[in-house]
Amino acid sequence: LPCLKSVGLSDRADRFPSQLSGGPQQRLALARSIAPKPGLLLLDEPFSSLDARLRESVRAETLAVLRETRATCVIVTHDPEEAMLFGDKIALLRDGQIAQIGSSDEIYNSPLDLSVARFFSPISEMHATVVNGFAETPLGKLSVAGRSNGAKIIVAMRPVASANLVEKGEGAMGRVVNKHTAIGIDTIEVAVSGIDQPVRVRRPASDDVYPGQDVNIAINPNRVLVFDAI
Repeated sequence: LPCLKSVGLSDRADRFPSQLSGGPQQRLALARSIAPKPGLLLLDEPFSSLDARLRESVRAETLAVLRETRATCVIVTHDPEEAMLFGDKIALLRDGQIAQIGSSDEIYNSPLDLSVARFFSPISEMHATVVNGFAETPLGKLSVAGRSNGAKIIVAMRPVASANLVEKGEGAMGRVVNKHTAIGIDTIEVAVSGIDQPVRVRRPASDDVYPGQDVNIAINPNRVLVFDAI
């Protein structure tokens, strides 16, 4: 009963698992797992069967219970948000090998390579060449101190904060080719000459940007990722 109480099911102790809906069934599975007071728990894609609404609430409840048990927990997931939410440490596997291991901040802000960066969020990419410590990109000049003259690099930009729409006369000219709005956030795709794919920009929802509009876009040098081109 204490385990059922910890997952919010003490009022359903007399029911069979088949009489419970998806969320309570998931909480029941967690109660069964923690009942023997294990030192180690392995959860394999524990929330994949839940819809988006349930997944968020059950994840939060599960995280709270796991913190209380103080058991070491290994969670297998293909969801980067889930990994960053749960993991004190994240190990990203690629072809059966650990590509990178670190805290969520380390692995998100300092990925070892472009493949790791791509896993944790969509990115826009620009190819450039280093000249005297700088790289000329379609979105402006970028300091890349420490890289050798003539080196080929890839500048990777995440939708959040790596590039911003700016006032006319600043940055580079682009054209809005798409815009999606969800839960108060606009995802804007801007086509820029010299960049193969549109640059994604996420920002609070607004009616002042629309498909077909000409805009100015500038790079945020403190929020981009730079990798050697292979």
